Amino acid sequence: MRLLAKQLSDAGLHVLRFDYHGTGDSSGEVGAGQFDVWVNDVALAADELLEISGVDSLTVVGLRTGAQLAIEALARKGLRVRGLVLWDPVISGREYIAMLERMQSNVVLERITPPQPTDELLGSHFPTDLRAAIEGFDMESRVRIVDADAAAVVVSEDQPEYRALLTGMQGRWPDTMYRTMDDPAKWDSVREAFDVHKTGPIVRAVAEVAESLV
Repeated sequence: MRLLAKQLSDAGLHVLRFDYHGTGDSSGEVGAGQFDVWVNDVALAADELLEISGVDSLTVVGLRTGAQLAIEALARKGLRVRGLVLWDPVISGREYIAMLERMQSNVVLERITPPQPTDELLGSHFPTDLRAAIEGFDMESRVRIVDADAAAVVVSEDQPEYRALLTGMQGRWPDTMYRTMDDPAKWDSVREAFDVHKTGPIVRAVAEVAESLV
């Protein structure tokens, strides 16, 4: 996201990236109702960017679960945007949580100290209601009520679930852009998911698509 922000900024666009409440450099702790808190964070970020930049239109980019949160914020808060870019979006929240649980188990196995009961997944707390909100999110139906002029899907690898999402989105935006890199991102591997050497092409693709929607 830092590389994407820099590329868009270098292209002359106003950019704001942020850490959700209780994550990264943001204050607070993850707790009950966290999905709603994060949805509100997206709306606050949108308002902040409009205020500090003076622009009158936005393009929102959401990566993985960030795509879910962006869609829900736009739908729930009634925010109107110029463009919506979904980057390797999580389609099945249930499969996503299951993947994180497998990755967490692998991390725990590498620890010297015995594992302790926790709701942690890869360094972040995932309370029961947060997991339920992610697992129950219906992306295809929610994205179609977003008030956006245009939309795009950019994926590391072409998959049936992304094609199905595209078909649904084309009912709302006939000219929905779809770009695939055919270079699978190993989101189920802690080491490979954060391999910065593989981010260049996909970041450039996302930036190009986002710029085209401005």
